[in-house]
Amino acid sequence: MLNSDAYGGQSLRQLDCPDGSTILFQSTSSIDWLNQLNTTVIRYEKWKDGKLVATELQNLPLHWFGRDEFIMYLRENGYKDITLCANYSDHLQASSYQDTLCFSAVLA
Repeated sequence: MLNSDAYGGQSLRQLDCPDGSTILFQSTSSIDWLNQLNTTVIRYEKWKDGKLVATELQNLPLHWFGRDEFIMYLRENGYKDITLCANYSDHLQASSYQDTLCFSAVLA
């Protein structure tokens, strides 16, 4: 399997199905740092008995926000009582880039 790096990249995975077919997943990612956008194109190929049976392409754009940007977005869109915790644990503050940020808010 090829792994993507901090600037995008490619990966290739294979899934063997119970019916004897194989599905290949090939993804290619590119990052637009200025617009905070990661675009991934995924190509799915289904193979059976050495023949290509089906192909499908999926375009997956992903925009990301910084912590403070997301809180500002929530406020600007009518949310209040915004709280933030880490790793799905109430009252645990994030202390590392590896922590999962969890937002809670009430729509006013």
